[in-house]
Amino acid sequence: MKQKFQIFYFLKNNKNIKQLKFKDCENIKNFRPISKLERLEILDVSNTDVSDISILENNKNIKLLKFEGCRLIKDYSPISKLEYFRNFRC
Repeated sequence: MKQKFQIFYFLKNNKNIKQLKFKDCENIKNFRPISKLERLEILDVSNTDVSDISILENNKNIKLLKFEGCRLIKDYSPISKLEYFRNFRC
């Protein structure tokens, strides 16, 4: 549990991050803290328990998303609003 808070604390204080990979991180269910990462371009949450991706709809810089093995995501409509979005892997 402590490790999870350290990761999100790190994200909170590093808003210039452009790439995040949480692939196979079983403890990741909610990634709301990344909504503050306005420069994020690449996000990989493959094989996690993420179910809500609505926080991504306001990120203007997302270019690549990976959700391979994320069976809990039911609504992909938020990513349809991404302006520079080019690549999606599910």
